[in-house]
Amino acid sequence: MRIQTCSNCHSTFPSQVVIDGKTLNLSKRKTCLTCNPYNSDKGKSFRQRSWTDAQLIEAVNTSSSLTEILIKLSLRPAGGAHSHIKKHIQRLNLDITHYSKIYEERRDAARYLGLQSKITYYVTKPFLTNAKLATVLYTN
Repeated sequence: MRIQTCSNCHSTFPSQVVIDGKTLNLSKRKTCLTCNPYNSDKGKSFRQRSWTDAQLIEAVNTSSSLTEILIKLSLRPAGGAHSHIKKHIQRLNLDITHYSKIYEERRDAARYLGLQSKITYYVTKPFLTNAKLATVLYTN
């Protein structure tokens, strides 16, 4: 068994210890169990956020999607970033109900533009009758 030195109090502690009948490996710990008790969050290094709550509020109010919020906060819109930012939005009780309305408007516009391009394409065909055009538009 190896003996280690605590980086806080400079006391020595073993690399293995038995707690609640379980043998725990402490070889990767930098602090003793007195300075940093087992299963405590103290001593864990959490990454600091690169944005503030005020920046998040501003991004939520001026964005139309979660991806847009992430981009405005200089975060990569991948991995767990969407669910992570949703938790912070819920923590601050921010309203994002306007996102669904914006999505519906964009979806309707895309449908309209798609329909317009189909009409333009099929109207230029001289052999297509109105009945055939209606069939093509409503089945595709």
